[in-house]
Amino acid sequence: MEYLLLIGGVSFVVTLISTLAYKYTTDQGLIKRTKEDIKKLRDKQKKHRDDKEKMLEIQQKMMSKNMIIMKQSFKPMIYTVIPFLLVFAWLAANLVFVPLQPNQSFDVYLNSSELDLQGIDLEGAEIINVELEEDVKTWTIRVEDSGSRELIFRGEGFLQTKSISVGGLIGYEQPVKAFDEGEIVVVHEVVRPFGEFKFFNWSPQWLGTYILFALVFSLLLRKLLRVS
Repeated sequence: MEYLLLIGGVSFVVTLISTLAYKYTTDQGLIKRTKEDIKKLRDKQKKHRDDKEKMLEIQQKMMSKNMIIMKQSFKPMIYTVIPFLLVFAWLAANLVFVPLQPNQSFDVYLNSSELDLQGIDLEGAEIINVELEEDVKTWTIRVEDSGSRELIFRGEGFLQTKSISVGGLIGYEQPVKAFDEGEIVVVHEVVRPFGEFKFFNWSPQWLGTYILFALVFSLLLRKLLRVS
């Protein structure tokens, strides 16, 4: 529920700003008149379906009218594109995975076809279980305290570290660290704002949830603010 509210709140603020920017940086009167002209041209299309020459003439006029609206639509982008890109970058960096939590067990994989995985140990956390398969060594571990820490992977002639962040609603270290001989993967749960609920067998993550909210907010705000 926390992620649903967070994404919904961000989506509402961004949609409100973009709607206001569209309303006050475009010529609303021109857009309204142009849309009315396009509607009339569509009605004419229905009447002249069998007249190819007339249909072509109407289509050219409609393209010209649509270009007017398109030019107007570019104006608010000048003011909003960079801030919105920064917002999306923040969402993508913080809301893909659920942060690790204190006293929560999770798996860490060391994948390599070149290393002697049998002789590599993990330090920096409580180890609950260790499994070794071909090219993959898996530790199930637990950390008691919140905060950042380093997991240390040590073996004969081998040393690698992997940063993890424990605690909080958002913020985590990237789960995968690649190195010359392989990679380290810290398994995180994916953020699913709607929990187990699915839309026609689709369980939206942060981006899908954001788009759903944005579509609803955009329709409502455009009506409330009387945006053409």
